[in-house]
Amino acid sequence: MDKISALISSHVVFTPDGKDVHGPTHNLSSYFDKKKIGHLLIRHSLHGGRRSEVEEHRQGRVCASYQAGLFPKLPFFLRLFQESAITLWYLKRTQADLFVGVDPLNGVLGVIGRKLGWVKRTIFFAVDYSPQRFNNPLLNYAYHAIGRFGALNSDQVWNISRRIMAVREKQGVPDDKNFFIPNSPDFREVKRWPFEKINKHDVVIVGNIIKTLDYETAVAGVETLAKKWSDIRLLIIGMGKYLESLQELVKKRNLAQHVLFLGHKEHKELIEILSRSAVGIALYSGEYSWNYYGDSMKAREYLAAGLPVIISDVPSTAYDIEDAKAGFIIKSNPEELADAIDRLFSDQKLYLQMRNNAIKLARDFSFSKIASKLLEKLL
Repeated sequence: MDKISALISSHVVFTPDGKDVHGPTHNLSSYFDKKKIGHLLIRHSLHGGRRSEVEEHRQGRVCASYQAGLFPKLPFFLRLFQESAITLWYLKRTQADLFVGVDPLNGVLGVIGRKLGWVKRTIFFAVDYSPQRFNNPLLNYAYHAIGRFGALNSDQVWNISRRIMAVREKQGVPDDKNFFIPNSPDFREVKRWPFEKINKHDVVIVGNIIKTLDYETAVAGVETLAKKWSDIRLLIIGMGKYLESLQELVKKRNLAQHVLFLGHKEHKELIEILSRSAVGIALYSGEYSWNYYGDSMKAREYLAAGLPVIISDVPSTAYDIEDAKAGFIIKSNPEELADAIDRLFSDQKLYLQMRNNAIKLARDFSFSKIASKLLEKLL
């Protein structure tokens, strides 16, 4: 049986039904599976309230899974202590060649494990960043101090956006270990349907239904276009605390046939829906600073599925899309959204050009392509 060569420790978001939301951690684990790299995947709950989960991957598949931690519900600092103890225990037990710490705390744990001789190489995977992560000034200071220490002392720093990469550069992380690896899927794993077989007037928006995204503008834009494009559909994929109020808005405007709520979808099914759609929307409200420093995973997945993307200028992903002519940057208002969608629906030549550009951009930034180059130096 293959050796456990790598250990990934991350904090992830779990949905109310106990499923974790797909993110960079899963992209990396899937990459290891494809390469038949035996690894442990430790998933701590970002919001607490449940025990940590551990998966043992060998020969490209999950061969064992179990829970870790005695207490599922603990105060914040005790929870972090328990999660740190779990990660360090598995580091000592596995004696892996590589540790990937996703977020500042896990990044520092990798540095500690290497100092103790429990792991050979460490990667700090920075999947988000915010100047004001916590309202408590002492906690916020600790967040930045831990992040800086982890970045400066890891063998490599992976940043999901160029803006986070610039922060690490200012902190003194040298160029030869400071890398940009966006929230992109593995391009080869995404099926793209030919243009003739897609639903040419389906527009899709993916995400938690909270104030991060401007769903109201998406609904209003589709309402405007429904007068011209009678078969237009807005597919909303996700759940969240504002779902009911958004459903009420759709009902009030008599848009039930044009706005469909599909709920939470497993990642494979999500990609299938995207591949059958025509346009992807990523309108960020700008209320949260981590969106400014983040990379839009939904936009990267739209691109991989061949969808031109209509996006606000909050994440730096927008400028990759604009530079590649793979979509439009707009202000988050119904008029600009309706105009951008109408241009794509009305001009097939423009649509196909942007579709081809989207596919090329996704291929260039495929997770596996970038990860392979970076991991050559460590594994």
